[in-house]
Amino acid sequence: TPTRIQPNNELDKGVWTEPNTNLMWARISIGQQWINGQCVGDAKKLNWEDAQEKCQNFRLAGFNDWRLPTIDELKTLTLQGKAGYNCPSNTLFQPKKDDWGNYWSGSPYAHYSNIAWLVDFLNGDSGYDDKYYNHYVRAVRNSR
Repeated sequence: TPTRIQPNNELDKGVWTEPNTNLMWARISIGQQWINGQCVGDAKKLNWEDAQEKCQNFRLAGFNDWRLPTIDELKTLTLQGKAGYNCPSNTLFQPKKDDWGNYWSGSPYAHYSNIAWLVDFLNGDSGYDDKYYNHYVRAVRNSR
């Protein structure tokens, strides 16, 4: 009988590739850890500058080219008008138990250099905030 090759299960490595965009998302938020196939701990809220830096220094599944997603990329994960993520269940982890939270994007607000766009995963809305405020961060990378 031929040997069956096991598919590379990236979910076990803490990442998920969104099939329509080919973007690879971290299943965990910055501040959480991926240990033995599990999400451990609570996410940290960071200001925008720290969010950029933490994504650049993020290491997961052997990749080191993570970044803060653009607002349009981040919006692909939203469910309009309700809490959650636009992906199969149990794929992306919440930042904390019973919290969906606001997530920074890497997109600055066009007319004010001290403001950037964010997404609220409680209701799927996008908005903006001063860069010195602290929000959650989910790293992304281009998988192709």
